[in-house]
Amino acid sequence: FTSLTATLFNLLLFGPPQNHWAVMRPMLSLMLASESSFTAYKDHLMSTQDSTNQALLNESFNKLLSDVNRSLESANRDRFTQKLTAFRVSTRGFLTL
Repeated sequence: FTSLTATLFNLLLFGPPQNHWAVMRPMLSLMLASESSFTAYKDHLMSTQDSTNQALLNESFNKLLSDVNRSLESANRDRFTQKLTAFRVSTRGFLTL
């Protein structure tokens, strides 16, 4: 699951915007199936950023996960997808490769 999580997040954050909807839909399911993969990706991405960006990225990840339940109910999936879109927009503004 770790490489799949990394691939999807990398496509979301660094890929062309045309692909982001197709990438976002399976992400909640994947995160719930393997929370350790999500944590590993988050830790890796944080380690590639300077301290200022790490703080911004940590805040963005916290916003992404706030008010998201551990369920695949339609309302929860929609809420997560909206938050993931906001996460993508905000992080692309400061992330460095």
